[in-house]
Amino acid sequence: MPTVKKILVVVSFLFYIVACCTDAYRGPTSDSGYMGIMCLSFGWLSFLMGFAPFVSWLANFPYFVNLFFVLFGKKPWMRLVSSMFAIVSLFLSFGAFGVTEILLNEAGDKVPATFGPALYLWIVSFLIMVVAAIMPAEKKPVEIQYVNNPNPIR
Repeated sequence: MPTVKKILVVVSFLFYIVACCTDAYRGPTSDSGYMGIMCLSFGWLSFLMGFAPFVSWLANFPYFVNLFFVLFGKKPWMRLVSSMFAIVSLFLSFGAFGVTEILLNEAGDKVPATFGPALYLWIVSFLIMVVAAIMPAEKKPVEIQYVNNPNPIR
C-alpha cells in the first residue's frame, strides 16, 4: 500500500500536469494568452520582461529536485532538505502574480493579463508538495521475536 507522502506527491504532480495544459495568463482576446506549458518552456526568456516572472519560473527547479527527495529520500536529513526545497519553490512561485501584461505578438506589443486557472493549479501543486515534504515518514511496525527465552511473558 502506498504511503500518504507518495500519494500527495502523485497528486501534486497531477496538478502540475493539469496546470501545464490549461491557460496560465489570458489577454483581452481569445487568441491572446499563454498556456502553462508555454510559460514553462519559454519562461527563461521572462528575465527580459521583469524580475518577478523570471523568479517564478525558477521555482520549477526546486520543485523537481524536491519531487525526487520526497519519493526516494530514506535518511532523516533528506526530510529537512526536501522541506526547505518545497518552501523555497512555494515562495518563488508567488512571483507569478507580478505579471501584469503579456506579449501579444512578435512586434513586442503588450496587452494586460489576467490570471488563468493554471496559475492557481500550479501554486496548489507547490502547496501540496510542501505538505508532503513536511510530513514524517510512516514507520513500519517492528515484530520482536524471542529465541530460546526461558521465561516467556504471558
